[in-house]
Amino acid sequence: MKKSLIVLLSALCVSGLNAQDYNLGGNKFGDNWSIGLNGGIATPLTHSTFFKNSRAVIGLDINKQLPQFGIRNSL
Repeated sequence: MKKSLIVLLSALCVSGLNAQDYNLGGNKFGDNWSIGLNGGIATPLTHSTFFKNSRAVIGLDINKQLPQFGIRNSL
């Protein structure tokens, strides 16, 4: 059982090594995009109780990485 689990885990690790493409010709428009979801809480710093005045904060980030520049849109 232990040997078969080690063999299975090592096979999964080795299969992930070939995940990248060797494209040296440049980027297409659909490359280098990322989407992020942010969350947390915010509370005033003075004259307030922490849990009573705290509120939820959420955010959605859509990013496109250009070769020398970055464009970021936070909603």
